[in-house]
Amino acid sequence: MRWYTVTDPPGTEPIRLPSVTTILDVTMPQNRRETLVRAELAAPVNYHIKREAAIARGTAVDDWVKRCLREKRVYGAPHPVELQCKRLLPLVRGIIKMDGQVWTDEVVHSIPMGYAGTLDVVATLPSGLVALIELKTSAYTIWPEAVAEAQLQAAGYFLAWGRMYPERGLTAIATYHVTPYMIHEEVVSGTAALGRAVHAWTLRLKQFASRFNAMEL
Repeated sequence: MRWYTVTDPPGTEPIRLPSVTTILDVTMPQNRRETLVRAELAAPVNYHIKREAAIARGTAVDDWVKRCLREKRVYGAPHPVELQCKRLLPLVRGIIKMDGQVWTDEVVHSIPMGYAGTLDVVATLPSGLVALIELKTSAYTIWPEAVAEAQLQAAGYFLAWGRMYPERGLTAIATYHVTPYMIHEEVVSGTAALGRAVHAWTLRLKQFASRFNAMEL
């Protein structure tokens, strides 16, 4: 589990808050958890090698995208994720062309809601929507379950950002899943759709509170 120590406002007693990813992991649907456990038990060494490789790929892609957006120029893609970066290139160029403000790796939190986390990117999409952007990579397949989980993760950051920075209004949640062969974009905008996304996140948050309290007992 990952926890953040938050002092807000400054000078008050620090509070430990679980991360968005910890909340989603603890409340993962049982059938998905069983699938992962079976894969690990069947070939534990191979499972962990693949997992570490996936983390390394994701970090490399994230770092490239964020550097390009922060510095407003396109850099050469790092090996071995050139193809994944190529899929994201139109998005990166489009955001740079919008010439809006960009935030990367911002830590957000909500003490009343009881969580914190580090978002990927906040930027203006080529469509003009100001979005909370979550980036995900995969070796081959983009599973619907992974898209749904990324949307929940982004919704958690979206809600916390809105509470911390109401003057920096966001108008969308956008998740991008990329493999060497394809890219999947999922954009949620509009009051009703964003409300549904945030509601889905708060349901998982309540599940976490219930399960964590049970573990504490």
